[in-house]
Amino acid sequence: MREGTPEGEGISVSAFVNRLRRQYEKWEERFQKLETLSSEDALVVAAAMLQGIESAEREDANRRTALIGQYTKEEREELTQIRQRTIFLKQRLNTLKTELERII
Repeated sequence: MREGTPEGEGISVSAFVNRLRRQYEKWEERFQKLETLSSEDALVVAAAMLQGIESAEREDANRRTALIGQYTKEEREELTQIRQRTIFLKQRLNTLKTELERII
């Protein structure tokens, strides 16, 4: 049942991977828009983004574990890339937040 949904999960493996990809792309777009905001607004948005990312990571961890045996090699590689890019984005947000806190 490759494309089916695991018991109680309500999402297929491919849909989960696609959702994570789109979610990361939205975060990256928002990060790019931070430079157009004032320092105060950028600080608020960066802090909210960090909270949102961390919350999403917690929610996705259980689903990722439930689906672990169903990923193709390509899906596993893509998930790893998304995870690494998300970690890097969080580092950039934390750096920006620290710099903005110093400025304000």
